[in-house]
Amino acid sequence: MSETENCIVEELAHKEAIQNIKNEFAKKIEEIVNNLKENTENLTEEFEYEQDLARGIATSAGATIGAGIGGPIGATVGGAVGDMIGNLFVINVDQVDHRVVVTLPAVTMNTTTISFDTPAVTMKDKSIIFDVPEPRMTRQKVGEKPEVISGMETQCIDLGWPLGKQCADVPTTTVRWKPIYADIPTIEMVEKKIVITMPVIEMMTQEFKYDMPTVEMKDQDFVFSLPSITIKFTKDAGQDLSNEIKTINRDSNIEISKLNASMKENIKNKTTPLLLDLMNCKRKLILVKKKQLLVKYDGDITTVRNAISNLKINNVPEEDNDFVEKKNELKRLMITRNLVESQFDEALEKFDAQIKKIADSLIM
Repeated sequence: MSETENCIVEELAHKEAIQNIKNEFAKKIEEIVNNLKENTENLTEEFEYEQDLARGIATSAGATIGAGIGGPIGATVGGAVGDMIGNLFVINVDQVDHRVVVTLPAVTMNTTTISFDTPAVTMKDKSIIFDVPEPRMTRQKVGEKPEVISGMETQCIDLGWPLGKQCADVPTTTVRWKPIYADIPTIEMVEKKIVITMPVIEMMTQEFKYDMPTVEMKDQDFVFSLPSITIKFTKDAGQDLSNEIKTINRDSNIEISKLNASMKENIKNKTTPLLLDLMNCKRKLILVKKKQLLVKYDGDITTVRNAISNLKINNVPEEDNDFVEKKNELKRLMITRNLVESQFDEALEKFDAQIKKIADSLIM
């Protein structure tokens, strides 16, 4: 089975999309941190430090501002990295695990099995012996007819002495009955033997395993490594400098918070369609198997029908055992074919219901 057939391409695309989102998020975070450092550095170069300090100390040396992004949100996964900005500040960037909770369709794949019988068809020569009626002409007596026979018969009369016996030929007529014969058609049962190629069918139980998704809308955690930014004053600072640096830090944290919020929609919009692609690929596997099986069943049904037609052409009576057997095989094949079709239709119907849940999540 190729990668396309078992949906590996779609699975990898879904995983890759999630990783790309994480990479994109990390890149934007890095840009925000770099901008913060640049703005802070520019501030130290441009600010009139001595003049601002003369108006009073607003922030003393050693003080820090910025407690990360909205406060502590996870475990620190990297030690603070201090960058000295000019001679006024040290920017510390801690790496903190941050969770983005997004409500997404959670898919659990359960291996489901469909068991069904498939025919194994072999063609074999079979001798069939049966009686067939054959018409024959038989000569039979159908009646009698009278027949008149005429002839001469010598008859003698004794006339006594002295004439004596006198004989003479006299005509005679007799009637006799003569049989009437005719050729009458009759039906005789004659044994006939033919050798015909017949399909021999054996039913074999097979199994088809596929992934049936169960979809639930769940809050899913996406963990990102985010910076927790603090700025430490290395010298006393006046009010204007203190306010400016707090503004820079605040704006950076606002940008990160906005980015955090946008990630939720980004994850949903980019991963859910790919999840749909994966589900549709899994569905296609079921549909392809269904079509393959039905094509085989329809071919075997045609083979049996042709065998029955061949028996008819050869005048095999429908009461013959072989004829009856083939008709029963045809019925069984059609029933089994429809049963297999309904099993796969039921599986596809359940699959479609789960896909609809994923599609509906896109418009929630």
